[in-house]
Amino acid sequence: MFLKQYSLPQLLKTSVNVISIKSYSIHSTVEVNHLKEKMPLKLYVNDPGAVNTAASLLKSGQVIAVPTDTVYGFACSATDSFAIKEIYKLKERNKLQPLAVCLSKITDIKNWAYVQHLSEDLLKLLLPGPVTLLLKLNNNTKLDSSLHMDGKIGVRIPNNAFIRSVVEMTGNPIALTSANISGHPSPVKVTEFKELWGSIACVFDGGTLNNDTNCKDSSSTIVDLSEAGSYKIVRTGIAEDSICSTLNTFNLKMR
Repeated sequence: MFLKQYSLPQLLKTSVNVISIKSYSIHSTVEVNHLKEKMPLKLYVNDPGAVNTAASLLKSGQVIAVPTDTVYGFACSATDSFAIKEIYKLKERNKLQPLAVCLSKITDIKNWAYVQHLSEDLLKLLLPGPVTLLLKLNNNTKLDSSLHMDGKIGVRIPNNAFIRSVVEMTGNPIALTSANISGHPSPVKVTEFKELWGSIACVFDGGTLNNDTNCKDSSSTIVDLSEAGSYKIVRTGIAEDSICSTLNTFNLKMR
């Protein structure tokens, strides 16, 4: 499939047969019309209005592709069960594997998970960063039920200004997972998942992403911090050694 590229200013002036954008004040309302062919919009993360466009798409129930501090990911609203199901279908993902919950800042974590047992200094050393923290879900029932299992959620705060700004603009957490078919390599370039472009509303291009060339898996490291005084590495990923070193510094024992 051919993906035509436009900058946001061009799109605001040009009629595209599958995408129409109307700009109101600082917000962008995006209408996705599937007419002749399913063709996603492609924007660069530094295009004026890209953050607003991404937030508008998420709030309207769309699935988009975004850069993180590790790999490109598929994202949707963490409260939209239909959009989350679309991601599972797109990735051919096991429904017993919850997506991560992406937040914009550390102070938001307590709104969704229990972190009283963790030092604020520890959290500041880990986040933002290439790590997913498994934490016990608090009493907030706003998140879609598919995002937690055994009473835990995976919290992600990427060290990427674009995606954190999008979450902030959206006003709610977003569900996040790698932009690939499950079991396939995680993409660090948008061209590496081009066969999936036709199933999403927009691709936000942040260029080739930095990744740890010494790591076989360029995804985030998943650490279970749900129990006080200990941690468990659930998935090996980028920066695992430095993450473990930080946890050990705070006298957390590996289990």
